[in-house]
Amino acid sequence: MTNAQRQRIVQGPSNTTARLNETVVLKCQVENQVGAVQWIKNGYGLGSYREIPLFPRYSMVGSASLGEYNLRIVNISLEDDDVFECQIETAQENPGQISKPAKLNVIAEPQAPYFVGMDNSKPVTVVEGKAFELACRSDGGKPAAKLAWVISKDAGGREIINWLGNSAQILQNTKIPRNSKQFQYEAKVAESILLDEDSSLESIVSNLTFVPTQTEDGRYIICLATHDTYGGAVKHASVAMDVSYPPKATIRVDETRSLIRESGQAVLICQIDAKPKTDLSVYWYRNDRIVASNNSRTLVIANLRMEDHLSKISCRVRNAVGDSEALYHLNIAFGPRIMSSPQTKDVQRGGTVTFHCEALGNPEPEIHWARKGTDDVISKGKFLNIDNVQPYHVGQYDCVANVDGFAPAKITNYLHLKGAPMVQFTRNMIRREGDNLVLTCEVRGKPFPKHINWLHEGKILKFEESGGRYQSQDVHRDFGMESKLTILKATSIDYGLYNCTAQNEHGAGSMAAIAEEVGILDQLQNLQIIAGIPATVLLTILTAVICIGLLAYLLFYVCRKICSNKNKGTRFSDEHSDVTIKCEALDGAHFYPDMYGRTEMDTSDIIITKDYVSVPQNNPDLDFLPPPHFVDTFHHQRHYLNPHGISDYAHSDTSARFEPSYGSFTSGHSTPAGIHGLPPPDMYSGVNTNGMLYAKNGLAPLETLTEVATPDTESGPLLVGRDDIRPISRVSTHV
Repeated sequence: MTNAQRQRIVQGPSNTTARLNETVVLKCQVENQVGAVQWIKNGYGLGSYREIPLFPRYSMVGSASLGEYNLRIVNISLEDDDVFECQIETAQENPGQISKPAKLNVIAEPQAPYFVGMDNSKPVTVVEGKAFELACRSDGGKPAAKLAWVISKDAGGREIINWLGNSAQILQNTKIPRNSKQFQYEAKVAESILLDEDSSLESIVSNLTFVPTQTEDGRYIICLATHDTYGGAVKHASVAMDVSYPPKATIRVDETRSLIRESGQAVLICQIDAKPKTDLSVYWYRNDRIVASNNSRTLVIANLRMEDHLSKISCRVRNAVGDSEALYHLNIAFGPRIMSSPQTKDVQRGGTVTFHCEALGNPEPEIHWARKGTDDVISKGKFLNIDNVQPYHVGQYDCVANVDGFAPAKITNYLHLKGAPMVQFTRNMIRREGDNLVLTCEVRGKPFPKHINWLHEGKILKFEESGGRYQSQDVHRDFGMESKLTILKATSIDYGLYNCTAQNEHGAGSMAAIAEEVGILDQLQNLQIIAGIPATVLLTILTAVICIGLLAYLLFYVCRKICSNKNKGTRFSDEHSDVTIKCEALDGAHFYPDMYGRTEMDTSDIIITKDYVSVPQNNPDLDFLPPPHFVDTFHHQRHYLNPHGISDYAHSDTSARFEPSYGSFTSGHSTPAGIHGLPPPDMYSGVNTNGMLYAKNGLAPLETLTEVATPDTESGPLLVGRDDIRPISRVSTHV
């Protein structure tokens, strides 16, 4: 008998998993069958009948002609969870054969998980930083379910944020979505399997120990169950977390109200996140010293100073859970401060010198070097090196520190050359101080001279012989020595060439300058120095004052001329009236035409000088005074006199006297006086029948009064030369 003719099992059973109460079929197919076929369960033969009496739920199904002896089990129970084999018995010299054993795995779907000992319909209260425990259980599984823990934004576990423990591995074959934002948290998970001996079903309990943080507040902690019966799905139980946490404080700068720089202010706000938010206590500290404890969340630091830079500001907050502290360091912008002291260097000619300058500021200052009085930058950085020092290097060097937005800081360093003194004395160092003349010269060079001499026009000034008018003062300065010569109540003889001379052990040095009398511009400059007003402003003010004065004089001149013209045009009435007459003596030949000329002359620009004669109180009418004598002293030298010659008015009789002749006042001139009996020409026309003079206009002359001459001893000498005539003065008490 060949192998091909022997009976054998073509197809045997394989491992199979079936859910409780399902129906399963285990395969068994033979060929060349001679012997009987049966199924063996856990080593126990079930018999060769198609219907198996001892196991009514078992039966062999399939086509006998095809050699099919498949074992069908209906309404599977946990008893069916066993090892099955298909066997063909030996017959007619054909050996028997047994298939490979196959395991029938009966599974039961466990119940959904739930939390042990709590109502998950309400949030669980936890405290940040403190561990809490949760227990999750799933019953009635075969095998028991697998439990995992996650934290999710939602109660259904669709937005998982964190995996707890080894949950990610447990749930790797499930349909739960994964992303890169999911993180694994450290957590302690302990599990136990409980077997129900009656039902042979298993339960699982998972105990989670977890330390929550503030970020878990309001989120859900979920217990997920996975099982083969779920087909990749999961079942879950979830509970919301109410996390209480101590305050989380941060300090923020209120940019709209802050100017964090020197002399500015800082407005700091303590931002607090806490739960619970009631009964918060807020404390402000500055460099660990409390500055405010009024529970205010705002701190104002006014009048910031450089010393406040990098000060530590802390906001300490406390609630029922705990406390926390926020720190802030003030970053104050402040102007430059030069920390180095002014340096004075004495160097031999051809030597090398180095100046050093340190400065503070925020931001860090930029340092540069410049010669005194110039803006030219000769070096940058903290050090200034000068090689091969020569006389032209001698002087002052400024270290300048700059910080954007602030005024620069500056110190002056001095470089001296060892050798004979170098004197600086120019016109700019000569000035007037009131009545005094002050001359200043500066002497550089080391060693300093013991004495400084002053020369005027080549002669050494002798202070002891000046009676105190010459005063000299020598003062040590950073640049060297300063000598000040003061001349009190300076006069014109004090101006001229001055020389300042200094001498030390290396030699002598001198410089000369000319002291000139101060002009108006120099006076303005001195006033500028004293008053602190720019010279241009002073010059403008002076010009305005002069213009105002000229304008006032012009107005006075115009008004006076107008008034003069009005007086000349005055007309008096013929009616008698009482008036007060001022007795005047008019001096000078300029007034002759006004009194005696036939034509008017414009004399309004002539300044009139008047002599006044006192009227005796005992004889106010002057009618008892004897008539004065008048000597003819007229000359023919004035071109503006009467063309007929002054002789028309002259009389050789030295006893002749003048009397006032009153004619018409309509001429606008003063009434002329004439020699007694000889009226001036053209003034009176003739004598009437009574022997009285009459005027051309037909008016009779007024009654005359006795004249009185102005005494020369009272009025003084004639105001003009001897060739000028002095008119006779007259007085009258009635007109």
